[in-house]
Amino acid sequence: MPNGLVVPAKPFLIFALAWCLAAPSVAQAATVSLTAYLSGASAIPPSQSTAFGEADFTYDTKTRELTYLVTYEGIPSAQVEIHGPADAAENAPVVIPFPTPQSPLNGILVLSAGQGDLLLSGKLYVEVHARSFGGGAIRGQIEKQP
Repeated sequence: MPNGLVVPAKPFLIFALAWCLAAPSVAQAATVSLTAYLSGASAIPPSQSTAFGEADFTYDTKTRELTYLVTYEGIPSAQVEIHGPADAAENAPVVIPFPTPQSPLNGILVLSAGQGDLLLSGKLYVEVHARSFGGGAIRGQIEKQP
């Protein structure tokens, strides 16, 4: 027998397996990139607006912080909001109004767990409203980027 400690294999493996099963599972935080391309054709019903825009998001699943940059052109005065839950062909109520409506908008919002779930499942959209287009001038569904 060599010098040193000899650990019987079977009891050691049983202990290691029991420790792994008893250890708390730790959810891994992820950073998710999302984008919405805004156009009049995506509004429900479609608008005749020639305005366009883009909304880029980064979502931290652990802290639930949503970092955003929303830009649009072709609308002089606007109200910008996130709506949901809805698919691309549906309308829904406002979930998150952006604090500043003038392009470019940027900042960080902290979402509720439910809002985060809706975001990651593709059920939220960005809509830019203008007085000349009551239902919404431009809109885009928020989708995960590969």
